[in-house]
Order: sequence, then C-alpha cells, then structure tokens
Amino acid sequence: MSTPEDQDSLLRCELTTDDFTAVATLHSGGRRRVTVTGHLSCPSTGFALSLAKGDPGINPQPNELVLQIVEKEPDDPVNPVITETEASGYFEVTPEVDTVVIRNLDLRVPVKDA
Repeated sequence: MSTPEDQDSLLRCELTTDDFTAVATLHSGGRRRVTVTGHLSCPSTGFALSLAKGDPGINPQPNELVLQIVEKEPDDPVNPVITETEASGYFEVTPEVDTVVIRNLDLRVPVKDA
C-alpha cells in the first residue's frame, strides 16, 4: 500500500485544465474552512481521488494550505476510457490562508471568500 508521500511520482490521473477552486467559509466560533474541488482526467473508470494535507516543506508559508492528490486505482477490471474524476476536500484553516498549493500537481489556487 502506498502512502500519500509516495503519490508524487505515481499519479496516473492528469490535470487537463486548471479548474480547481478553493472557497473559504466562516463557521460558528469563528472557525474558517476551505472547500477545495477540482477534476482530473483518469485513464479509466473506477479511480477514486481525494485531497490530503501535504508536507509544507522546510520553510512553511502561513498563507498557504499545502495539499496533495491521493489516487486509488480501481480494484476490478474497468473500461480503458479517459474519465473525468472529481477530487474534493474540506480543511480548517487560519484566517491568513489565501492560497492552496497542490504539490503533486504543481498547482496554486487562490482562496476566494464565499
């Protein structure tokens, strides 16, 4: 079983457009949550994609939420047809977060307030 850190070089699904969005909402108690959603093109049906917190690096930036795509390949035989697959997640963040970085896609997404 691979770990999220192993996913950097193992992604089979590809980003075809920069259609990821990051929207911040305020919740009770002043908590702020960012919803990140986007799509990748996978080489077949049956892929499951999710977002997980990534390694912020040696010099983390307080305004960045660092994520990575986690990919689960299908267990059963599937049709080898390019399939658009959604990846999404919800993350509690501090007020200064204004950018989502998806490391294994080399993608930066501005956070918009709802």
